[in-house]
Amino acid sequence: MAGSLSKLLARWIVRRPGRVVALGLTLSVLLGALAWGRLGISTDRLALIGERHRYNRIFRQLRDEAGDLDAMVVLLQASDRARTLQCADALARRLSAAARPFRVFHRVPLDAFHGKQLLFLPLHTLTGIERRLRAGERPLVALRQRGLGAFYAESGALVRELVEEPGAGDARGLSFLPAFVGGLERALAGEAAGEPPWAAWVPPDALAGRDGSTWTGDGRLVVLVQPWRAEGEDLVEASVAALRAELDALRAEFPAVEVALTGEPVLEADELRTYRADAVRATLVSLLGVALLVLIAMKRWLGPLLALVAVSSAVACTLGVATIWPGRLNLISLALCALMVGLGIDYAIHWISRYDEERIRGLSGEAAVEAALRRGGRAIAAGSLTTALAFLATLFTEVAGIREFGVIAAVGVLLSLVANLVLLPALVILADRGPGGRPHKPYSAWPRSRLALGLDRLVERHPGRVLAGAALATALALGLSLGSGRLRYDSDLLALQDHRLDSVRLASEMLHDPALANMFAAALVDDLETLRRVEGQLRALPSVGDTASVLDVLPRQQPEKLAALARLRARAAAVSSRGGGGADAAAVASGLATFAEALEVAGSAALRAGRPRDAGQVVALQERAEALVERLSAPSPAQRARLAAHADALQAQLDAALAGLLAECASSPITSEELPPGLRERLIGRSGKLLLRVYPARSVWKQEPLARFVTEVKQVVPDVGGVPVSFYESDRLIRRGYLRAAQIALLFVLCYLVVHFRSALHPLAAATTLLVGASWGAGLLALFDLPLNPANLLALPLTCGIGIDYAIHVIHREREVRRLPVSLAAPAVLATSSGRAVWLSSLTTIVGFGALTLSSHRGVASIGWTVCLGVLGCLLAAVLVCPALLRVVAGPTAAPRLRGLAGPKTQPGGGYRRPPPPELGDDPEAGPPEA
Repeated sequence: MAGSLSKLLARWIVRRPGRVVALGLTLSVLLGALAWGRLGISTDRLALIGERHRYNRIFRQLRDEAGDLDAMVVLLQASDRARTLQCADALARRLSAAARPFRVFHRVPLDAFHGKQLLFLPLHTLTGIERRLRAGERPLVALRQRGLGAFYAESGALVRELVEEPGAGDARGLSFLPAFVGGLERALAGEAAGEPPWAAWVPPDALAGRDGSTWTGDGRLVVLVQPWRAEGEDLVEASVAALRAELDALRAEFPAVEVALTGEPVLEADELRTYRADAVRATLVSLLGVALLVLIAMKRWLGPLLALVAVSSAVACTLGVATIWPGRLNLISLALCALMVGLGIDYAIHWISRYDEERIRGLSGEAAVEAALRRGGRAIAAGSLTTALAFLATLFTEVAGIREFGVIAAVGVLLSLVANLVLLPALVILADRGPGGRPHKPYSAWPRSRLALGLDRLVERHPGRVLAGAALATALALGLSLGSGRLRYDSDLLALQDHRLDSVRLASEMLHDPALANMFAAALVDDLETLRRVEGQLRALPSVGDTASVLDVLPRQQPEKLAALARLRARAAAVSSRGGGGADAAAVASGLATFAEALEVAGSAALRAGRPRDAGQVVALQERAEALVERLSAPSPAQRARLAAHADALQAQLDAALAGLLAECASSPITSEELPPGLRERLIGRSGKLLLRVYPARSVWKQEPLARFVTEVKQVVPDVGGVPVSFYESDRLIRRGYLRAAQIALLFVLCYLVVHFRSALHPLAAATTLLVGASWGAGLLALFDLPLNPANLLALPLTCGIGIDYAIHVIHREREVRRLPVSLAAPAVLATSSGRAVWLSSLTTIVGFGALTLSSHRGVASIGWTVCLGVLGCLLAAVLVCPALLRVVAGPTAAPRLRGLAGPKTQPGGGYRRPPPPELGDDPEAGPPEA
């Protein structure tokens, strides 16, 4: 049936080549125009994996609930911190007022917690303030009621009580006394007043020194910007481009501020841009390189040009079909064009090589086209069908993007087959009919024909030795790749990107800065009690470094803090009442004298207690107090004025401190409803559920810590999502999907080859050749220390398809050689047009995919290296292992059957005379008729 179909196809093409070319080019132009106008590229990694997976649905729910789960991160830095804050405010206003506004979070408005700021202080700090205020209550009341002299006199009495009765007060509560003495010294000397004495224990503002912003460890301010989201639209690229335009305008307004951008959406957009640019450049370079290689090999330009026309037609039609379904390309199928060029040119080379062989045998152009279709088309079709089956095996994977790629690639392979078995022969016929008669002179010898003949002789005479050497090489390759562990799998997606990009460099820094780290797992919790319980369990896990939730914003231990604030409020109220005390110099001197006497007693007590250091400090303060007594015994008018101003300033400062303290002594707790809107969006979902972030203790770009982190967190919170969970689960699905697809593809290919060859020997030989070539390719990857990764796993089915294709062509030629008389001592298999085509197609594949190795995107470059080394291994296996297997299993080639051949049976020199070629109507695999 295959022979009949090939005859009908050949006759139709030969009779109507113009119609075939017109139909093929018209269809290519229409589908190519459709793809140019409507084919999009999706960057949505959730859609790439598919919505059927639970962790994917959880991630999408988290992203819808939380505002910055996958936010873009803007980093601002300047020498002036105030200038940086001003730049952040300007950016927030600019983004909020854009034509399509962004949601921005860059600071918490601190006035939102006015009246309750002390609740953010630790409980021990609040109790310490209350304790110190209680210890100094009597001196402060004396200051408020009777003036500065009474303050020092009461302080002296308090010091004496503490010495006589250590339990009567708290000595640490009087640590402000040296500051009082120092302030008085500076006032009398006419110097500027220092910090208020009670600044350390009566804080006027619990959040003083804070600006509500998030800063990195190296002083960069963090601004979070949420990308645009719309139902049914992929707006990541548009969001990143719009934000970068706004940042360019911001740089012009604030030239002294360094502005940088990173975050998961930015990495995604930059990866797509780099990947797309490199794919286009690699496609053009591969087309040019392949064209030059084929042109040099074939020693003419027309054949390679027509082959490129056929390949380009197949690429255009494939992209048009992808536009119809699924309507877009994804991050996996972006390499489709390079794949199509590599496979399409292989089919063209095989057909043109067979066409040239038929022309060398003396056939006319149309007859050679027909013979090449009939005799070489079957092997080309078998190779393309096995490759298509290998790609269709991806339908059994769980990753939607891999399934889409497999279907599109299978369709592309079949379209390449049609283009090279229908359009290319029609183009050749039209070229042959063109002006000038015979359009070209076919090449008569492959430059390495001696090598090919030598390999044929080696395989014919010593197949066992060849297989033994191949087995040894296979064992070495497997030992190098699997036994030594050099061939490893690296799941680090960040390492695949172009490290020259600022977004990638900053993302690497984010891994080590908690202010920037976006590699956190996330979960939604119903209430605060559950949140406390779950957060406590997660913090106990060894793989968890930290957690973040609304509990970090809502003050902890609020009931205990409210009780401490009630006591503090009572103490502050007792001190707040103010009398009419003044600052008489004599009264101040008298109070200081009392204070000095008390310090003398305290110093002696410290010495007796064996605390010489404390005694020295007390004696030093005593001496300063006595010196002040002497200065105030006969003060000048200026000193009296300075003393009065100092006393008034102390009263005013204490008024402000007590007023601030009373204003912040909250009587009710802070609830989540009181949080500012920007902060609430980050911590509380739209449905009211509480968001819990879980940060890993180690970098989770590596597989081992990532697996441990996700596994342990899931044991506590099964419904957990986030970037680490998505990476972990997606990586597992992709690896499992490719492995399952490879197993099913091998089964599909073997079943097809059994039907195709109508035997079990040849399919087993092809499969063995593929396995040996794959092991050699793996050994080369290990030798050059090239790990497998989520990107170059794509190269595995492609390399396997190419490898089985080479074996099929060798087997077909071997069968043909066995059934036709030969005139050489060893059968010419590798030295035929089929062998030359295998060599040339492998070189074009290496050149075509070698263009990918020039990519700055490490993932794209790894695809190129994997395909090149894999194809090299499969080529060596096809030209050595496959024919040697056939010799060992089927025995040496049978002696030529020359009975009935008219004339002498040998040529000059003793070699067998070559029989005439069979007629066009003969079956090429039926052999010559018996006499």
